[in-house]
Amino acid sequence: MPLRRLSLFIVTNAVQATMDAILLLAAWAAAFWLRFNLDVPGEYQRLALVSAPVCILGYGLGLGILRVHRQVWDFIGLPDLRQLVMGVVLGGVLTAAGVLMLRLPNFPRSVLLLHPVLALVLLGAIRAAWRTVVEHPGPGAQGARPLVVVGNLQDASGALRALKGSSEWEPVAIVSPLASEVGRSLQRVRVAGGVGGVGEGCRFLPRPAGPVPGA
Repeated sequence: MPLRRLSLFIVTNAVQATMDAILLLAAWAAAFWLRFNLDVPGEYQRLALVSAPVCILGYGLGLGILRVHRQVWDFIGLPDLRQLVMGVVLGGVLTAAGVLMLRLPNFPRSVLLLHPVLALVLLGAIRAAWRTVVEHPGPGAQGARPLVVVGNLQDASGALRALKGSSEWEPVAIVSPLASEVGRSLQRVRVAGGVGGVGEGCRFLPRPAGPVPGA
């Protein structure tokens, strides 16, 4: 079993690294494409191909130094995205330094400014899409027990994050002590009523459920 998990980890990392490399190259091509108003002259197409390895090397170093490759996309969050931003900035600086050191003739400098923006958009989007697909709730898991979360929305947010991906529990309602939060929803889970009305909230559940504190 440990060997199987290790193999899955290696394959997942390889797939994600490959996707990052493809998106970095796509952003590199798009930066040239936008720089020349969607019509890249032949000589600059060749220049884009020649300089592409510098892009991959620069961003590989930048993202590696910031340990972006260690991120688990299934649980990507704001701290991980901030780490990604710093990695892209560092990668952009290293790529620009590499291009300037090689003194590639007539290299469009604006590409070095466009590319980090496009790379950040694409790398952030693929991570958001990955997490969305992985954690998409869909129909309730077979055998999952419905659960009422007790606490205000701030407390319930932590509980719902902890319960994501659980095959044992399915959050179906929140009961909050704050009257202003009743009727709202968090991560598609409705605030059914106040703490004093736990029984009223539970009567909407398809099966008996156990309450869990949000904090």
